Amino acid sequence: MAVADLAEWTIEALQIRFAAEAEIGELAASSDSDLEVSLLHWAEAEREPVDVPQQQVPAPAVTPAPAVTPAPAVTPAPAVTPAPAVTPAPTVPQPPPTPDEVEPVWCYVMTPTDVLDPTDTARTVGRMEPGNWYLLVAEREGWTRVAARDGAFEGWALAKSVRRQAPD
Repeated sequence: MAVADLAEWTIEALQIRFAAEAEIGELAASSDSDLEVSLLHWAEAEREPVDVPQQQVPAPAVTPAPAVTPAPAVTPAPAVTPAPAVTPAPTVPQPPPTPDEVEPVWCYVMTPTDVLDPTDTARTVGRMEPGNWYLLVAEREGWTRVAARDGAFEGWALAKSVRRQAPD
């Protein structure tokens, strides 16, 4: 018996079985118990095992495995040099919204220092230059509020850049 024939026979047998089980299921819901019993006997008769001859399949020929060749020597990977550490761009801390008032004192800077707008810290309003005196009017958490002598600007500068006049 060919494999295709066996597959066809199996499909047909399964279809008959499912059809019979479906009929039994529908009839089981009805009240006619005599018919149900006769159908159950009919289904049992249909389920008799069928002797299917087994086809002898010759065993495949064993072929010897190819000889194992040793793996080539492993060469170490080149040393990886670490990438330079990425230093984040310096960020300018935002000045506080309300200053602590101090008695005005004269101050100066040793290097050019930007002065930020008192209300919009993203805008630069002036630049303090070495050799000039400025009025320090307030301080707050690392910031100083300074004003130019001639009134050209007033704003926040980093406190670490500003030097106070030495006391008399």
